[in-house]
Amino acid sequence: MWSARFLCLILVCTANAWGQVEAYWQADTTEVTLGQPVDLRLVMGFPSDIKPDEPDLKNLLSAASYRPESRLGPEVIDGLTHVTLTGTVRYYELGEQAIPDVEVVFVRESGDTLSAVARGLSIGVISVLEEGDQALRDIKPPVVIEGGIPLWMAVVVALLTLLALGWFIAYWVRRRRWAAAEGVPEPEPVDYVAEFERIASLGLLERGEFKAYYSLLADNLRRYIEEALVVEAMEKTTAELDLALREKGVPDGVIRQVLGYLSTADLVKFARFHPELDSAHRVPEVGVAILRALEDHREKQAAKDELDREMNADAAL
Repeated sequence: MWSARFLCLILVCTANAWGQVEAYWQADTTEVTLGQPVDLRLVMGFPSDIKPDEPDLKNLLSAASYRPESRLGPEVIDGLTHVTLTGTVRYYELGEQAIPDVEVVFVRESGDTLSAVARGLSIGVISVLEEGDQALRDIKPPVVIEGGIPLWMAVVVALLTLLALGWFIAYWVRRRRWAAAEGVPEPEPVDYVAEFERIASLGLLERGEFKAYYSLLADNLRRYIEEALVVEAMEKTTAELDLALREKGVPDGVIRQVLGYLSTADLVKFARFHPELDSAHRVPEVGVAILRALEDHREKQAAKDELDREMNADAAL
């Protein structure tokens, strides 16, 4: 089993879009003992005019104690550019453990998207005991301190003392924070319309800083959505945000405006797309119009919810 650790096992099972992109897992072994690290790689292959939207492996593999190590590439192999995300996973439960399927999205310069699925792996976790060995090891009789006090009792007393000390420190820290917070005023609400206007006045377009310009505008819209609609928006893809907005009852037309706005920003950030300067100057105004539409939806939804509550209260009587 240990010799297998040094063999690079490559399990490739991809779902390609028109044969142009690929993604697959690589693992150096599929059988480990408890806590033994497994070297894991996610390999992404794509043409030079396509960029991958790299997945968040640390979040995806959190149950496997994933630890990222490096990003290799880009490297051209057989006509495709390859980028590899490397890291290690460790398992602390016996049995078959799964590296899940991962869908990788690739973005063309034109804005079109392709995807490939890296099919999951199965890692077998076995006991450190040899076959047939069921004897407990390293079990020793309890140590007794002179005077007749068992060691376990001394350990319990020490632990209780440490817990009491920790509680006292935590309480003291909380008291200091509460005292400090009493003199701190509540933060002023963010004026997102004014923020759009401020970004427009920074002169980023005149300096050719399209990426920074579109990033600030898109982040401002995402922050408004999080605050106004209570929808986590900063880290969501456009597809995930589409679903979240639909769950909040946002009209289809407004959703299309939001996704189109953010998709254009993504093209500028990731695909190096440079829109016409006149069109770019109007982007803050478009963002303000979207804010107005979302605010109108929120007000109508609040009025509807209040009417529903009144009707339910009347029905209960």
